Amino acid sequence: MNQKGGSNIVLMVIVLIVLAGAGGYFFLQKTEIATLPEAQNQQQVTDQVQTTEESTTNNVIVSNYGFSFSIPDGWHLWEGYSAHINLLEKEGDNFVLSYEAGWTPKQVEIYQEFMDSWIPENAKVLVFTDADVDYKTRSFSEAGKIGSTIADSDDMLKLGMTEMIISAGEVTSGEETYKNDEQERGYVSINGVEARYGIGKKGKFVDQIALLLPINSNKYIDGKRVEKLAFIKFIKKDDPNALSKLVSFISEMHITTNP
Repeated sequence: MNQKGGSNIVLMVIVLIVLAGAGGYFFLQKTEIATLPEAQNQQQVTDQVQTTEESTTNNVIVSNYGFSFSIPDGWHLWEGYSAHINLLEKEGDNFVLSYEAGWTPKQVEIYQEFMDSWIPENAKVLVFTDADVDYKTRSFSEAGKIGSTIADSDDMLKLGMTEMIISAGEVTSGEETYKNDEQERGYVSINGVEARYGIGKKGKFVDQIALLLPINSNKYIDGKRVEKLAFIKFIKKDDPNALSKLVSFISEMHITTNP
């Protein structure tokens, strides 16, 4: 792959690191969230949604991690970007290290094969967009170009991205709520289920929301049961409606756990 294309991929990794520095990654990995009792929470999540059998549309995705959801009206699953982020998750540090050593044509071929064969049912990360982008393309090089976008800029907002990360780990209660000039943490109710959110405010042009929604899946990641969905979204600086819009988006997904 040429130097420019490879640089875009590495820049994409840098964007994720910037995101971590903004507090989102720390929030996802370290913050434990309040949840309703198991039986009550399970019932509320199940009652709020339309089951896969009842759906007559093709925008319902049955994840292999134990839950189903639908894509809200006006939104699309961004296939290429989702596949690319899952490729990064799969390859880990080796992805960047192999770039520094120089990707071989065979490696590029393997990466593109991953993009072509990727299916959302197996994904640990899914990206949705309501922007005017080619959400169907799965070109490895085109997906890498997104990584050249500067995280703290209005350009991020133009992509209209909302990321959903399927996450394992214990879910407990008791985290504090607070609000200051650098960040905000609290709880919101999504169709009767209590979710914890954090808003990072260190960016100059954009803020970032991270929201953790508990689910009761019977599937596992790395030996730990899937217990939450994490949503990440870049938002306009000091937008007072951003959290309510994200809550509405998640509510319209009609998330339900599968038997």
